[in-house]
Amino acid sequence: MTNSNSLRLWLSCLSLLVYSSFAHASPDDEVRDRIDDFHATLISVMQTNSNFENRFSKLSPVIKKIFDAPNISRISTGKFWRAQEAHSQQEFTNLMFTLITATYADRFVSYNNQVFTIQAVESKGKDRWLVNCLLTKSDGETVTLDYYLREGVIFNVVANGVSDLSLKRADYASILARDGFDGLIAHINQNILEYRQQGMD
Repeated sequence: MTNSNSLRLWLSCLSLLVYSSFAHASPDDEVRDRIDDFHATLISVMQTNSNFENRFSKLSPVIKKIFDAPNISRISTGKFWRAQEAHSQQEFTNLMFTLITATYADRFVSYNNQVFTIQAVESKGKDRWLVNCLLTKSDGETVTLDYYLREGVIFNVVANGVSDLSLKRADYASILARDGFDGLIAHINQNILEYRQQGMD
């Protein structure tokens, strides 16, 4: 066998091995990797020790990839969602992305040896997953984080047993009943503004 043929054979075997490793990656491994990547981004952002706007800018594209803002918007507004036209739903979804990004930019400010650990990945049915994690702070305090995913994106985060989606639904229901959809938008915009102002202090 010539050197040229040997090289082609070696490259073919290498390609087959690489393809095989990706082809046999289990769905739970893919979900685990997505959450690991998200946590790595949070750590990286905190390590920059930058201001709110820089943190927001770095987090924004990642949040858009891993959070299911359309379904979070739909579930958190209930029957009011169905009454909105498509363009209003899209505008609200964009606002929800901004709110989620601002929330993480506000809460993950500086790095102090925080550690994220995935404890378990559990299938909850077709294309649904629960990823149980532990955030360990430098003082030893821990926070349990349960990520609920559908089709690879997060639609709910439960921190120490408290569901963010349930909180939004309860909070938004009272605002919607009192002030309508426009009132809710004003409320969310005010929350985002407060996050930005806190980041300037």
